[in-house]
Amino acid sequence: PTAANQAVARVDAVLDTVSTFSGWPVGSTPTTSDHVRGAAFDGLYHWMFPFDGPMVIGINTVDGTMKGHSVSGWPASITLDTGGRFQTGIHTDKTNLWLIPYQADSIVHLDSVTGTATGYKNWPPSPFLAGMSPPPLCVGAIWDGQYIWMMVPLGDLVVRFDTLTGNMKGVFNFPSTYVNGGMSFRSVAFDPATKSLWFLPVAANM
Repeated sequence: PTAANQAVARVDAVLDTVSTFSGWPVGSTPTTSDHVRGAAFDGLYHWMFPFDGPMVIGINTVDGTMKGHSVSGWPASITLDTGGRFQTGIHTDKTNLWLIPYQADSIVHLDSVTGTATGYKNWPPSPFLAGMSPPPLCVGAIWDGQYIWMMVPLGDLVVRFDTLTGNMKGVFNFPSTYVNGGMSFRSVAFDPATKSLWFLPVAANM
């Protein structure tokens, strides 16, 4: 849901029926047009990530109940913008959720059971990322089994984040014929057979 007071919808692909769920956790009822963006499934819960909302929210796919983890208790070292905090997130394994920053300054690891949050912002050196101003504005990310790959579309940069160590590395070696066009890529897919990443262009010329 992106508009105020909307519900989460579930579509039965066999019966072609739609069910809606709006039992939001206390303090998290949508009140803005960009409450949550992006979701990740852990086998039971679909987790929705706060763009300008106050919580990471999980909806139980069996009974439709919801629970939330508030961002208000996160470490002070994680700087959150008042809007546009996270565009999406990834579930890797077990209780591990990773929130991909848009205008927040950190990649955030969240334990989906305890709600414990840890931020990582040792961004690789880049003229665009220096001083985190502007913020990273990551719009697409994928996990390959160890690394999370993120596209920074305004910075001509792919960031590789190691979920085991927290280390980051930047990939800058785009082809000489590459032209950004203002907003280069928006989403990414991983091909495990060839260990390749595929980026969907928005304004890039390739």
